[in-house]
Amino acid sequence: MAQWYVKKLSKLTGVGTKTLYHYESIGLLRPSMRLDNGYRVYTEADLIKLQQILALKSFGFGLAQIKAILSNNVGVTEQLLLQSRFLKEKAQSLIDASATLDNVVASLGGSTTVAWETVIQLIEVYKMTNELKKSWVGEAMNELQLKEYTEFTQELKSRFTDEDRIAGEAKWADIANRIRNNLDKDPSSDFGIAIGKECMDMVNLFYGKKHFELRKVIWEEGYRKGKIDPKHQWAEPAVVEWSNQAKQAYYHSVLIGIVNQATACPLADVKVQWGDIIAEMCAQDRQVAIAKSLLSDSRLNAAGKRCLEGLIATA
Repeated sequence: MAQWYVKKLSKLTGVGTKTLYHYESIGLLRPSMRLDNGYRVYTEADLIKLQQILALKSFGFGLAQIKAILSNNVGVTEQLLLQSRFLKEKAQSLIDASATLDNVVASLGGSTTVAWETVIQLIEVYKMTNELKKSWVGEAMNELQLKEYTEFTQELKSRFTDEDRIAGEAKWADIANRIRNNLDKDPSSDFGIAIGKECMDMVNLFYGKKHFELRKVIWEEGYRKGKIDPKHQWAEPAVVEWSNQAKQAYYHSVLIGIVNQATACPLADVKVQWGDIIAEMCAQDRQVAIAKSLLSDSRLNAAGKRCLEGLIATA
């Protein structure tokens, strides 16, 4: 059976003697034999283990992880799969960093003067996107949505002042408190519809038409599924669900008002208004179901009923 002293093993494998000594000190790779004169003797089994260590290191595993894997303290398959995912994420991060640099270069337009404000903004977007990937936002959104969310967050800094932000937070807190104090009331009542309108006025001011779909993802995946910060003023499930029903009641009242004016407005105009509200609700795939549900609404007049039936038939 082949055996090697430490220097011979170092020469054979290309692993420095200091590294071999370090592996021994941390209990990762101890020589199978130790002679009376203190010389370390490595066997073929030690060589195989060293090759395993080098292989795992090449895939980015840390020494503590390698020690655990080789000691059979963890499932090897599971660890390899986790590391594979880590490397894919790391590769994507490098691709993103490269894309950021490409954007910086493109922003220069051939100029030898670096537009540092642009560079800083691009770097901030890159960092923010990476941070978002670690939160529930990263779990709920795909790459395009994450990019839009990052750009949207950057837009807010230019659209609203600190005073606007403070006032907005106070307004949201007030709405949440009024809902909390009236959970026993019907969300589809006049009170509920008024609250629903307040909520959507605020939401539309914040997101605008440009970010309807982003708004939907944040609301459905973050608020309604309870993934936001538990300390947030809108983290209480009962408040979230009541407000959701109130917003639906508000939208339904708006849609009823639109179709009820079918005799006073050209049908084409009614359809445009209907489509605008459906888009705002992010409910294009549910508009037939919504129209059918409104057919039994007591607020619907004859013209409105005919209009809804026409919308259903032509959808």
